[in-house]
Amino acid sequence: MNNKSIAELMTRDVIQVSPQATLMQCAELMSQYRISSLLISENEVPLGILTERDLVRLFSQDVPLDKAVAGLMSTSLVTVHADSYYRDACHLFVLHGIRHLVVVDDLGRLAGIVTETDFRRNAGVEEFIGLRTVASIMDPNVLLLPPDTLVAHAASMMNSRKVSCAVVVIIDGSAPIGIVTERDMVGLYRHQAGVAIIRDIMSSPVATITPEQLVIDAVQRMQNDGIRHLVVVNPQGETVAVVSEHDVVKHTEGQYVELLNKIIHEQVVALELKQAKIDELVLKSALTKSEKRVRQLKTQTGNQKVLLRTLIDTIPDLIFLKNTDSVYLGCNKAFEEFFGAE
Repeated sequence: MNNKSIAELMTRDVIQVSPQATLMQCAELMSQYRISSLLISENEVPLGILTERDLVRLFSQDVPLDKAVAGLMSTSLVTVHADSYYRDACHLFVLHGIRHLVVVDDLGRLAGIVTETDFRRNAGVEEFIGLRTVASIMDPNVLLLPPDTLVAHAASMMNSRKVSCAVVVIIDGSAPIGIVTERDMVGLYRHQAGVAIIRDIMSSPVATITPEQLVIDAVQRMQNDGIRHLVVVNPQGETVAVVSEHDVVKHTEGQYVELLNKIIHEQVVALELKQAKIDELVLKSALTKSEKRVRQLKTQTGNQKVLLRTLIDTIPDLIFLKNTDSVYLGCNKAFEEFFGAE
């Protein structure tokens, strides 16, 4: 089983900007380095993050590019240490609904960043994916747009639907002719291309996959083509859903939980068996002690009877014993000697 740490997955050379950097500068850097996020920091201490999704939102709101990033970045950073287990990163992705984790050292200084792409490429997700099909993880909440849609409107729709791409089709449900992603929107925002139409800027042809194919096929396709989205089509070639690397990682968490539950169940059963053996040994020990104590009491009782009999026999008074029905039970030596023993 894969035991990689965050240190083995993360990107160490993180592109950083100061809080005073403008949105234009941030968009240029993200386009230049083809990265999905930018860290805002001071003295190597991370203060916030700006992602592709943030820029799509700002694009849809027509926020000027000369604005400083300080008031627009996300400051709710989710951090992790480099020596953490990579599955912890997977859990945090799903728990917080994020796609980037900031890696810090013990002093809170920036050490790196790990993304869903890093996880998909390097963490060995195939051990959890197994034989699952694309149909089990695909997202049917696909945004379909006609080719004459304005880029600004496409950005607004992507922001309101909270999706990472839009599929371009001639008619709703028809075969995809193109795709526009958050990464495309970063470059379009930088060039103020809101009045362009998506037919002119979309990526085409579109990488597609069918619902019956295995998730591992989707992962390998993304890996080979260097992409993060596949359009899911039916046998007629019509668009039915989208599957992204986010969907892969999100559902990997479910498989991980199932595995953990299985391991925990096995450990509980093993502990119960151990406890039963311990209880059995404790019971045997208690019984042994009880039996020993009974023997001791019997011996003590026997000794006490002998002592009592000796004491009674030394008394000169005549002593005899009867029950409630006046039946003679016994007497002492003095009584025997006076009346004679029969």
